[in-house]
This record gives sequence, structure tokens and C-alpha cells, in this order.
Amino acid sequence: MPIFPPRSTSIRKEEILDARIFDLQRSVEKNCSTETFHRKIEKVRQAKLNLIKAQLHLLQIYRGEDNSQARKRQVIELKLEAFSWSRKSIEKIWDLVKED
Repeated sequence: MPIFPPRSTSIRKEEILDARIFDLQRSVEKNCSTETFHRKIEKVRQAKLNLIKAQLHLLQIYRGEDNSQARKRQVIELKLEAFSWSRKSIEKIWDLVKED
């Protein structure tokens, strides 16, 4: 039996995403090469996909829980968001990061 109960939020994945975004913004300030810029944007994309995956995992239906329409809608929205993030271009991701 684990000492700590399982987490009910995806805080660690959010922290990783924030760190990746900060690292990307810092590299732009340092005028890094285009290759480094693209690599860091891919890391932001992967961190966002990992966050969505963690959120989907938290919405899993366990024995005895309800299978409500709201939960199903959340799962569908997260899957659509994951699909759109996997297809976003580097420029679109950079625009989203600049907005934050």
C-alpha cells in the first residue's frame, strides 16, 4: 500500500509545461539558433500533450463511479485538444506562447 494517496490533479505536468514555456521565452531573449528554437517548441508541444494525457487519466471511470454526460463531454474535448495540439505548426504554438 502506498504511503501517499494518489494525486487528484495534474499539478506536476502543469509545472513542467510552465517551465518549458519559460525556457522557450528565455531562449528567444538570448537569440538562440532556429534549430534550438524549434526543439524547444517541440518540448512545449510534448509537455502540453502530456498534460492533456494526465487530465484524461484523471477522468477515467473507476468502479462505482457515475458515467455522466459531463464526464464524457470532457473526455471528448480533451481528446480533440490533444489532436489539435499534435497538428499545430511551430508558428501557431509560438503565437500561443507569446499570448501568455
